[in-house]
Amino acid sequence: MQQKNNKAHDTIVIDSLEALATRKQQLKDDIDSAEERLATIWHDMFRQPTAEEMSSPTKRLMATITSASALIDGALLGWKLYRRLGGTSKWFRRKKK
Repeated sequence: MQQKNNKAHDTIVIDSLEALATRKQQLKDDIDSAEERLATIWHDMFRQPTAEEMSSPTKRLMATITSASALIDGALLGWKLYRRLGGTSKWFRRKKK
């Protein structure tokens, strides 16, 4: 007899191979549904906008501003991390013995 606690703090008792196979199938179905949700979210985030969404000049301008701000934000984050990690001087200088 094996007991395992899941996130809901329910005790699951597995007392046979059939129960184990059923639990395995339940977990596999949960993982598959989570993967489908993540794939949908990923697709929504990184898809090309349709012609309807870019129909007006204002919408095109807003999309350009959004892309530019994301690019600037990434560059600033990179610069901040570069400075925080000490730049190239920490990586390429000789260490004293």
